[in-house]
Amino acid sequence: MAGFVGTTWVNSRGLRVRSKFNWDKGQLSALVGAGAAVALQKAGLEVRRSTQRMMVGGSTRSGRVPLKRPRWWKVGEKDGYPVLAFVKKVPRPDKVSSWAPRAYLRNDVQSDYDPRTQSVIIGPSKFPWLNQLHEFGGSVSVYVQHGKTPVREFEGIAVPKKHQRMTRGKNGQRYYVGAYVGTFNNNYGAFHVGTRTVRDRKYMETGLQASLHKIPSFFSGTLTVGNGTIRVRGEKRMRS
Repeated sequence: MAGFVGTTWVNSRGLRVRSKFNWDKGQLSALVGAGAAVALQKAGLEVRRSTQRMMVGGSTRSGRVPLKRPRWWKVGEKDGYPVLAFVKKVPRPDKVSSWAPRAYLRNDVQSDYDPRTQSVIIGPSKFPWLNQLHEFGGSVSVYVQHGKTPVREFEGIAVPKKHQRMTRGKNGQRYYVGAYVGTFNNNYGAFHVGTRTVRDRKYMETGLQASLHKIPSFFSGTLTVGNGTIRVRGEKRMRS
């Protein structure tokens, strides 16, 4: 019978590896029958594609909005110096700045057969953790990753004097001695800004609902259907 290419995901070390469950043609055929096995594969991959089509790229107008000029955001102070975030793109209020669907969740939607439950599972890979955050929602810590010393220039652009620490000499003359400058980071950093709550996306359930009208046709003419089911991670199981 025809097979499909197994999906991959990014592990905690940043390496792409094969998904935990892969389409086992022989095992799947033995459980639900050859025809139903092909139908389940087609249904799972259709929902996967449907889900991916509903995701927008991180650089589009509906995603992060590019700025004509970088923005300096003051997020606090450290050792008497301002701490600034150097921002090139402004995220929507419910987005994490480093997340771009094309690079993460969109490429890491999995569609696999679980022999234990005899189900097709469509859902985000476990790693990287941003996939889980944007599918199911939650909170994340936000940091500014800055250098060890204050600076008066960052990425070739002068830090505005109004954002630098100012001191006065004995003659009363003003001296601008810089600020801690860095970029936002959702994993670690030298300065903790706070936490940010991200609403759940429910991309998987939306993709399933958009594909439901196509799924019955995949089973047309199959000899056996067995106990095949289709379910979305975190959602109710749906009988095929």
